[in-house]
Amino acid sequence: MFFCSCEKAPGTAGPPRPEPAETPATGFPVWDKPYLLVNGINTEEKRLSENTPQYEINVHYVQISGLPDTRIQETINATIRAEAERLAADKTFVQASGKSVKWAYGHVTFNYNNILCIWFNCSASGHGYWENNSTVFLFDLNTGNRLALKDLFRPGTDYLKAVSNAVKAEIMRMGLEEEILYRPFDLISENQPFVLNDSHLIILFPEKNIYFSGGQQWQFMIPLSTFGENFIAYSRYLADNPIRVTPSARKHMLPGKVTVSYRQLEEHGEGWWIGAFYPELAGLPFRELEEELNRKFAGESAAFVRDEAFKSESAAKHRENRDWHAHRHRNVEITANFADILCISEGVTTWWPHTDSVFETRRSYLYNIKTGRPLALKDLFVADCDYITVINRYISKKTAGRHQVWEEPSTEAAGFYLTNDSIVIYIRETQGREDYRVYSRYHIPFAEFGQDVFVFHQ
Repeated sequence: MFFCSCEKAPGTAGPPRPEPAETPATGFPVWDKPYLLVNGINTEEKRLSENTPQYEINVHYVQISGLPDTRIQETINATIRAEAERLAADKTFVQASGKSVKWAYGHVTFNYNNILCIWFNCSASGHGYWENNSTVFLFDLNTGNRLALKDLFRPGTDYLKAVSNAVKAEIMRMGLEEEILYRPFDLISENQPFVLNDSHLIILFPEKNIYFSGGQQWQFMIPLSTFGENFIAYSRYLADNPIRVTPSARKHMLPGKVTVSYRQLEEHGEGWWIGAFYPELAGLPFRELEEELNRKFAGESAAFVRDEAFKSESAAKHRENRDWHAHRHRNVEITANFADILCISEGVTTWWPHTDSVFETRRSYLYNIKTGRPLALKDLFVADCDYITVINRYISKKTAGRHQVWEEPSTEAAGFYLTNDSIVIYIRETQGREDYRVYSRYHIPFAEFGQDVFVFHQ
């Protein structure tokens, strides 16, 4: 859980914008691309700290650079800096005995399409004392003004009702209505604390509120697709000033329309633990692929957990040496789900903590979800892109040239996987030991390959 206590975010000021007519909530947010455009600004982390025998304070925050209008840039930086200084100066958490500690992190959650969202998470503790709070800043980079929740929606939309209904649905889905509600949930307020990320609206409830009990703060992640075409923030703040974000800007891929939920199987016994974590997919356009993958994940995970040879061998070693505890885990996760691409990464790790022996195996799968066709890495690039050279140059730079030349493997056991903003190459490491086999991972941002070289950016 994240904890929050936010001040009111003022509404948008500045020159009026032409407002589109109200549209029913259907389809996806108003934006015709499978990606967002990364703002042409730089962010730098700053820190304020103080350490005494009675307390320790560490406040991390960001400052931006690169905006053409330096007055707007300084307005935003001054606002963020003032919050960091307030957190650093506030010593109400310090207790009379023992040493009290405060940590605060201001991090960027949305930096696209001329909008910037910064979320300060703060926790403080001392002798018999614990407190968490946060403050959120959402800026329009055209004006430097802070945005309120209403500014993300089409004018005339009953956004309070729409968001409240989505929160109610999450409460029911999580089975929390009897556990945490003082009374039936009704409606959020106009000043409801919230956070924006690339694909979700995160609604925050402070510890002291009229609905939730339990002495903690609650957050509910609402997919932006819930609001359909009434959510217009992706496009609304581009129209005024396209200078900072252009079609040639770096692109951040939006999550696709595939729904992913996860299942876990585990067993344990004398000297051993074994578990499997795997996805269940829904909404693939190519239904045969969806059914095939779901059968594969569930069947292979169940068979993995039934590994009697591992269990009996581990139990025998444990009887010989009570310090012997073997752990084996199979993790299958969706690492990329955007445009028409689905990437699945599968890893199996076996380790014995008391002997420092680790064995890891990995494989990945890449599909076009419309056709069901498996993809190779080369299928992601336009024809004239020398991506192999880019990959080897990047790995050589990161490893001082100690790795051999990387070659693209077959699709069946690919030595790479995708995330929403990078290609991850993994290379086996042994450290010269027979009982130590793991993989090093090299996250190569899409931007390293140049502009407009990916077929999904076209």
